[in-house]
Amino acid sequence: MALVFMNRDVPDTLVGVWKVEERIEDLLSLYPYLQIEITKYTNVSKQLNKLCEYMLLYGMTGEEGLFVEHDMRGKPLLKNWNISMSDTRGYVAICLSRTCRVGVDIEYLSNRVSKIAERFIRTDEQARDVREQLLHWCAKETVYKYYSEQILDYFEMRLKTFEMAEQGSVTVENLKNMETLPVSYLFMDKALLTYSVG
Repeated sequence: MALVFMNRDVPDTLVGVWKVEERIEDLLSLYPYLQIEITKYTNVSKQLNKLCEYMLLYGMTGEEGLFVEHDMRGKPLLKNWNISMSDTRGYVAICLSRTCRVGVDIEYLSNRVSKIAERFIRTDEQARDVREQLLHWCAKETVYKYYSEQILDYFEMRLKTFEMAEQGSVTVENLKNMETLPVSYLFMDKALLTYSVG
C-alpha cells in the first residue's frame, strides 16, 4: 500500500494521496473488474494512475466496488459523496466529503510551470520562484474544481499575498462572485498537494 497522506481534519471529509509504485498487472490481479475502467485510456501511465485512484478511493472509504462517473465536463461524480480527484507523475489525490464542497490538485515538482506562468499568474500577483508559481497553479486548479459550475478563467482568480512554507494555507479570491476561499497546501517529496473544503 502506497498511501502517503491522509487528512481527516474536517468532519465527514477525507483527503488522501497515493504514491504510484505498483504495476498494472498486480492491481488487476486484486481487482479484475477494474479492467473495463482502464480500457477507456490508451496511455499506460494513465491506466496505472486510474487503478491507483481506485486503490486510494477504496482505502479512504473502506468500500470496494465503488465506481466514479463523470459529468459532461469531466467532473467526477460519486454516489453519496462530493469528490474531487487529481493525478500527476507518480501520485494521485482524492478529496471526499459527505457534506462539503471540495477541490483538490496535485502536481509534480518541475520547472515546466515557469514556461506557462504568464497564462495563469496575474500582473497583480507575485510568484518569485518555481515553487511559488506551482502553488499559484495548483491553488487555482483547486478553486476551479471547487467552483466547477462557474467555469472560472485563471485570471478570474487571485491569490492574496502569502508567506511560503512547506505547508500552510493561501487565500484565493474568486473575482467572478467576489468570494474568498482558503486553500491548504503541502509540499511532499516530489509533488505539491492543494485542497479546499467548504
